[in-house]
Amino acid sequence: MVKGQDKKAISISPKPSLLAPIFADAFYARGNAYNHWGSMRSHRRYSSVIALNPGNTDAYSDRGDTHLKRGAYNEALADFTQALERDARV
Repeated sequence: MVKGQDKKAISISPKPSLLAPIFADAFYARGNAYNHWGSMRSHRRYSSVIALNPGNTDAYSDRGDTHLKRGAYNEALADFTQALERDARV
Protein backbone atom coordinates (compact mmCIF):
# COMPACT_ATOMS: atom_id res chain seq x y z
CA MET A 1 0.00 0.00 0.00
CA VAL A 2 1.26 3.44 -0.88
CA LYS A 3 1.87 5.77 2.03
CA GLY A 4 -1.24 7.78 2.77
CA GLN A 5 -3.63 5.33 1.13
CA ASP A 6 -4.30 3.49 4.35
CA LYS A 7 -6.50 6.32 5.65
CA LYS A 8 -8.45 6.33 2.39
CA ALA A 9 -8.86 2.55 2.54
CA ILE A 10 -10.20 2.80 6.07
CA SER A 11 -12.57 5.63 5.16
CA ILE A 12 -14.16 3.76 2.23
CA SER A 13 -14.33 0.30 3.82
CA PRO A 14 -17.57 -0.69 5.54
CA LYS A 15 -17.65 -0.36 9.29
CA PRO A 16 -17.71 -3.70 11.17
CA SER A 17 -21.03 -2.79 12.77
CA LEU A 18 -22.57 -2.58 9.30
CA LEU A 19 -21.23 -6.03 8.40
CA ALA A 20 -22.46 -7.71 11.58
CA PRO A 21 -25.95 -8.46 10.23
CA ILE A 22 -24.48 -9.99 7.09
CA PHE A 23 -22.10 -12.19 9.06
CA ALA A 24 -24.84 -13.06 11.55
CA ASP A 25 -27.07 -14.22 8.69
CA ALA A 26 -24.25 -16.31 7.25
CA PHE A 27 -23.51 -17.93 10.61
CA TYR A 28 -27.22 -18.59 11.13
CA ALA A 29 -27.55 -20.30 7.74
CA ARG A 30 -24.50 -22.40 8.50
CA GLY A 31 -25.86 -23.28 11.93
CA ASN A 32 -29.11 -24.44 10.34
CA ALA A 33 -27.20 -26.62 7.88
CA TYR A 34 -25.14 -28.20 10.65
CA ASN A 35 -28.29 -28.70 12.72
CA HIS A 36 -30.01 -30.36 9.76
CA TRP A 37 -27.07 -32.77 9.45
CA GLY A 38 -27.19 -33.48 13.19
CA SER A 39 -23.82 -31.86 13.83
CA MET A 40 -23.10 -30.22 17.16
CA ARG A 41 -21.12 -27.58 15.25
CA SER A 42 -24.43 -25.77 14.91
CA HIS A 43 -24.11 -24.74 18.57
CA ARG A 44 -20.98 -22.69 17.80
CA ARG A 45 -22.60 -21.04 14.78
CA TYR A 46 -25.66 -20.03 16.79
CA SER A 47 -23.37 -18.66 19.50
CA SER A 48 -21.63 -16.55 16.85
CA VAL A 49 -24.99 -15.20 15.69
CA ILE A 50 -25.89 -14.25 19.26
CA ALA A 51 -22.52 -12.50 19.74
CA LEU A 52 -23.09 -10.46 16.57
CA ASN A 53 -26.82 -9.90 17.02
CA PRO A 54 -28.06 -10.51 20.58
CA GLY A 55 -31.60 -9.72 19.49
CA ASN A 56 -31.84 -12.75 17.20
CA THR A 57 -34.39 -14.83 19.10
CA ASP A 58 -34.27 -17.62 16.52
CA ALA A 59 -30.58 -18.16 17.30
CA TYR A 60 -31.35 -18.50 21.03
CA SER A 61 -34.17 -20.91 20.32
CA ASP A 62 -32.14 -23.01 17.89
CA ARG A 63 -29.11 -23.06 20.19
CA GLY A 64 -31.46 -24.18 22.95
CA ASP A 65 -32.55 -27.01 20.68
CA THR A 66 -28.93 -28.12 20.23
CA HIS A 67 -28.45 -28.07 24.02
CA LEU A 68 -31.59 -30.16 24.40
CA LYS A 69 -30.37 -32.74 21.86
CA ARG A 70 -27.16 -33.26 23.80
CA GLY A 71 -28.88 -33.43 27.19
CA ALA A 72 -27.70 -30.05 28.49
CA TYR A 73 -31.09 -29.18 29.95
CA ASN A 74 -30.06 -26.17 32.07
CA GLU A 75 -28.36 -24.52 29.09
CA ALA A 76 -31.38 -25.31 26.90
CA LEU A 77 -33.72 -23.75 29.45
CA ALA A 78 -31.52 -20.63 29.65
CA ASP A 79 -31.56 -20.17 25.87
CA PHE A 80 -35.29 -20.83 25.55
CA THR A 81 -35.90 -18.32 28.35
CA GLN A 82 -33.74 -15.72 26.58
CA ALA A 83 -35.69 -16.27 23.37
CA LEU A 84 -39.00 -15.80 25.17
CA GLU A 85 -37.84 -12.74 27.08
CA ARG A 86 -36.54 -11.07 23.94
CA ASP A 87 -39.55 -11.88 21.79
CA ALA A 88 -42.87 -12.94 23.31
CA ARG A 89 -43.96 -14.27 19.87
CA VAL A 90 -41.52 -17.22 20.03
